[in-house]
Amino acid sequence: TRVNADGFVANDKVGVYVAATNTLASSGNMLNNEAFTYSSGNLTAPAGKEVYWGTEETRLSVWAYYPYIESVENNAAYPFVVHANQIRESNFYNSDFITARATNLAPQTTPVNLTFNHSLSRINVTLTAGEGITNDELAAAEKNLYISGMVTSGTINLATGVATADATKSDIMPYVVDGRSYSAIVYPQQG
Repeated sequence: TRVNADGFVANDKVGVYVAATNTLASSGNMLNNEAFTYSSGNLTAPAGKEVYWGTEETRLSVWAYYPYIESVENNAAYPFVVHANQIRESNFYNSDFITARATNLAPQTTPVNLTFNHSLSRINVTLTAGEGITNDELAAAEKNLYISGMVTSGTINLATGVATADATKSDIMPYVVDGRSYSAIVYPQQG
């Protein structure tokens, strides 16, 4: 399962880092890229990977990202590729990348709240009827739409959520929202 238009779905895996500093390191954190599982509005740590404050003065920071991958070699430049064919709903949602962070957290007994932000951009295209065709005819017509020459790969900084596009370009076939509306997930870029 994957995150969808309404948010996470049951059993989604989210990568989580926790450190007793405001800086995310590649290794040596309290938690390094642990797969937390989403269920009923909460992310749950794997058994034995729960994090507790050591002292009243301890400040912790949490970073999270989605979609989860088991092995992250460089969390400052995590390689990620969007699908060129996003017609399938799963490919569209699999192309999205979101991150969250909460830093300098004082000891608390309630769960840490994480607000996820999108690292990539979304292009929305709406076709409108012109001369000689009605909106109903347009909606019913068979059509193929391509967004040409878009960068589809690059890296994402897991600590900041900033995406950096590389030079790899492809034509993207966007997700069909309805008979006249289309959406595609792409790296931030000029095109």
